[in-house]
Amino acid sequence: MGFKVFRDRDFISGLALLIFATWVYIETMKIPATEKMILMRATFFPYLISLGFFLVGLILVMLPYYRKTIDLFELGSTTTDIKILLVFIIIIFIYLYVLELLGYFTSTICFLFGLMLLLGVKNKLYAFLLSVGITLIIYLAFGWFLKVPLPEGILSL
Repeated sequence: MGFKVFRDRDFISGLALLIFATWVYIETMKIPATEKMILMRATFFPYLISLGFFLVGLILVMLPYYRKTIDLFELGSTTTDIKILLVFIIIIFIYLYVLELLGYFTSTICFLFGLMLLLGVKNKLYAFLLSVGITLIIYLAFGWFLKVPLPEGILSL
């Protein structure tokens, strides 16, 4: 049995994603084009990501108009979900601005550790070790294998 409920959190999440996708697209336009082939440019992947965010944002904005009823068990604490989303977006913006200052390793480990705590991971040692592991895997993939320079910051290794 369903209730007639307008999905405010989907709409707000969709708007947040649309704004974030637009911001990523605008910031990506500032990256200088070094390659002639579009698929080899440093801007290709960020453009692709911003397109994906934009499409998901559009779906979330339109979702309340197509799905009018939801089950009682789907009803969550909307204010809590919105607060977590806003904190998540704020943490992402802080990470993006601190990335150049502190460098890839320090800022990414702190970013991932903070997100895991925000999302409710109880074991802090596990969250920290997972943050370090993910950071190292990304570094090996991009910094070592693909030779993409990652920000070193003031704490360069």
